Amino acid sequence: MGYGFYSELVENVLESSESVKILNRFLSNPNAFLFDHLLTLKPVNFLEGELIHDLLTIFVSAKLASYVKFYQNNKDFIDSLGLLHEQNMAKMRLLTFMGMAVENKEISFDTMQQELQIGADDVEAFVTDAVRTKMVYCKIDQTQRKVVVSHSTHRTFGKQQWQQLYDTLNAWKQNLNKVKNSLLSLSDT
Repeated sequence: MGYGFYSELVENVLESSESVKILNRFLSNPNAFLFDHLLTLKPVNFLEGELIHDLLTIFVSAKLASYVKFYQNNKDFIDSLGLLHEQNMAKMRLLTFMGMAVENKEISFDTMQQELQIGADDVEAFVTDAVRTKMVYCKIDQTQRKVVVSHSTHRTFGKQQWQQLYDTLNAWKQNLNKVKNSLLSLSDT
């Protein structure tokens, strides 16, 4: 193995210690909710297999239950980072809700209580707080005990989301062409 390999290894080790600090800052920021871009960074990739990388992966794409299990098994690690468990729980509840809202346009209160580990009395306050973040747009339907979602930000934006965007834009283009052709046929008569 040549000098270049060892040089890159030392560089990655130095970058990885800084990466832990940066990841910690991102995870503890109460206004940061999207983390998938961090997984593409070389120094973060170097941390794969470390607890901090596992924690980041949970915040990127897992549900609240995964965080709870991670916390139960790694409480000392979370504490050593200076991360507050209750803040992490609040953020993971929102991230889990965002994922639910992308998949389902209607979510029952019962499902929310189960997935988000909140009481029946906390659903409305949670939804209000979630809407304030502007990551989810929804309304509460009290009579049917459900939340009706109009929009939710994707937690990750990869190939599948690009394809969905392409399909949506293509459908709009086709619809606009139909409207254009209809208007042209009306103007010809």
